Amino acid sequence: MKKREVLYVLLAIFFVGCGSPSGFKSIVTVVTDNNNSKDTPTEMDDNTSKNTDQEVDDNTLKDLEKKVRASTVQIKIGNRKESKWGTGFFINAEGYIITSNNVATGGFVFQINIKGEEIYALPVGYAECANLAVIKLISSTNNYLDWYDDYATPTSHVAVASFTEDIVDSENRPTFIYNKGVVHTVSRQISTPWVYTEAFDHSAFTTVGGHLGGPVVDVATGKVVGMHYAGSEKSPNRKYAISGIEAKALVNRMINGENIYSIGISPEVSLSNSGKSLGVRVKNVVVRQHADRIGIKTDDLIIGLGGESLTQGIESRVATLERYCSVLRTHNPNNPDDTEDRGDIVSIKIQRFTQDDKWVTCQGEINGDSLTLADDSNAACPK
Repeated sequence: MKKREVLYVLLAIFFVGCGSPSGFKSIVTVVTDNNNSKDTPTEMDDNTSKNTDQEVDDNTLKDLEKKVRASTVQIKIGNRKESKWGTGFFINAEGYIITSNNVATGGFVFQINIKGEEIYALPVGYAECANLAVIKLISSTNNYLDWYDDYATPTSHVAVASFTEDIVDSENRPTFIYNKGVVHTVSRQISTPWVYTEAFDHSAFTTVGGHLGGPVVDVATGKVVGMHYAGSEKSPNRKYAISGIEAKALVNRMINGENIYSIGISPEVSLSNSGKSLGVRVKNVVVRQHADRIGIKTDDLIIGLGGESLTQGIESRVATLERYCSVLRTHNPNNPDDTEDRGDIVSIKIQRFTQDDKWVTCQGEINGDSLTLADDSNAACPK
């Protein structure tokens, strides 16, 4: 076992036995179906054909669906006040799970429930601009999905596997969803309010919560062609999936210990009523990562990064996140080498609504100085 994994195991035992770090209240529960959910999955026929692949018989297709089902997990992050759900999937026998960065941020010790047995998982890496995250079981697994060795092509048949957010059966088991559809576009660079990465459009989607992070699989092979992460605001029948080729490359880097173009947050662009960019809102903060270390908190508005304004000269949400991610690609705060160096120092400016019901502007440095008032560097940024 690697030194980092030993450290995480000790941290898991400590936090579960002694409590969470200050300000951290979330425990992440992951439930894997393993054929224990409802027998009849929900299916949507948007632009699909009954003859999914004439070269594959029905029994083989059913077996592939069972494999996908057994390899897909439900992720729940919550405390007594609020909870959120998402989906993830195993990608190797070592127990690595891929999910959405939006799902994984905010968790530190992940609690896995497989057939009633509780197993701990721990964070491995984050790629916030690609909306990807990797967590890992302390134990191994026999159920995992292989990567498709090419890009998804338009008109090819795919399916999204996911668990419903909070719809359960009489035995309190989450409902498994296996929705079929087709690929609409080739993979290309896409900007949304929270993702800037290589992705494609598809029609295999679910209308219930909890689907983010689910695998998009080639129906005929059961192999992963992408990870489902969002719907289209312009077209309700179109959804987005991160390219499997892109995801595989990033996941391999995260497994090797690298956070990719990330300061440790879940970002989402905010706009004024007139459509002007207000900056990048911090939806969640990853414990003990760059943003957390310098004092950035949930609901802060990042208005400047690396000397670039995230409010001036920007009239769309997608352009704001594109600029944010471009700065991180140019000034990488994460050192890919296994050394003590933390990576580039990146200036950051935020606006915060304080406990006194006032907006204040603070500035600091990723990998550098903690947040202070912008007009008084000797005063810490108020809470």
